Amino acid sequence: IILLIIFPQEIIVLGALFVSVYGDGFSSLVGKAFGKTPLPNKMTLEGSAAGIAVSAFFLSSIFPLHVSLITAVVAMGAELLPIDDNFTIPLVAGLVLSFLL
Repeated sequence: IILLIIFPQEIIVLGALFVSVYGDGFSSLVGKAFGKTPLPNKMTLEGSAAGIAVSAFFLSSIFPLHVSLITAVVAMGAELLPIDDNFTIPLVAGLVLSFLL
């Protein structure tokens, strides 16, 4: 939390990268290996749930738990938009973190 006071923009970018790299990457791996329940855009419910859990885990290392959970759910929900998720996930995560902090 002290880092957030000293470097607010950098920490928000780091949080967006956590969701993009770890959450999206893990959701793809789990979705391909264990996904049974299809969602739009070739996603699976199991992969999305795994992405939310991993994102929240990494985000909670630098943000309060409620901020981490909200950011993870909304950002991984952006995966369902018809735009490339490599663009939408970090953008939405950064916007949510900026709004909540």
